Amino acid sequence: MLILDHFFVLTEPQAPVAGHLRDWGLQEGSRNDHPGQGTSNRRFFFEDSMLEFLWIRDAAEADAGPARDLQLRQRATAAHASPFGLIFRYAEDSPAPPPFPGWPYHPAYLNATRFLHIGANAGQLQEPLCVHIPFAMPPARDAHRNSERVVAVSVQVASESLSEVLQLAGRTAGLAVKTGPAHLLEITLGGSRRRGTLDLRPALPLVISAG
Repeated sequence: MLILDHFFVLTEPQAPVAGHLRDWGLQEGSRNDHPGQGTSNRRFFFEDSMLEFLWIRDAAEADAGPARDLQLRQRATAAHASPFGLIFRYAEDSPAPPPFPGWPYHPAYLNATRFLHIGANAGQLQEPLCVHIPFAMPPARDAHRNSERVVAVSVQVASESLSEVLQLAGRTAGLAVKTGPAHLLEITLGGSRRRGTLDLRPALPLVISAG
């Protein structure tokens, strides 16, 4: 079964918007850099997933390194581009073919024998970047993990149609992919004592609901 391992939103450097999540009562987890990719992040871990705020730390590294075909800098700056990334994996450890067409990406921060499978829609900046983790790995853990579960994720794409990659990715349980007038990521949390909605628009096209 294909599951959504985690998801990211490209933000301005240092992701100051993360402070709104902390003010809302969520615990922020550890941060890290991505050598060779030119990016850094701030992360919020949940029981079964993770929200990652990603920004360009080194534009030259992002453009000239192994990550150049991801076009992360362009995704972070172009007005029409989707700022989202969806990272998938299979729940089972048994080998399985990639869930959508794509190509191998060998980031410097992974063991030389491992790679990530990048969806063939990577060049379509109006769509979220789709990534499949083809090797077995345990769910991300962190000392500051939040107790909530991510029960639903909805991604709206500012486009009239969806690529084959996104149509296949949209079959993942708990994930809805649709077209609309503007890019938008909506996350629904379960198992929380808090109730309400955190709407970060217009600063960021992200809405988080709990209850």
